[in-house]
Amino acid sequence: MIDSLVGAASARDAGGEQPLELTEALNLDAYFLDTTCVKLNIHFPVDWVLLRDAARTLMKATMLIRRRGLKERMEEPRSFSSK
Repeated sequence: MIDSLVGAASARDAGGEQPLELTEALNLDAYFLDTTCVKLNIHFPVDWVLLRDAARTLMKATMLIRRRGLKERMEEPRSFSSK
């Protein structure tokens, strides 16, 4: 469908008319199209949700670093996350 539409937008018929009644046919050398569709689980960026996501990400990073043996300089991340 997209290929047909773009083809019609860039074409002229035998009489020189543009089939989609555009003022002029599209020059496809100047247009770049991305027709990729991906269904994503996106939430609206509410302040408290962004802060929660940031805190969770930082705590996950802290737990990963601690598993690798870095010195402990704060309380246990799991207890911090539950507070």
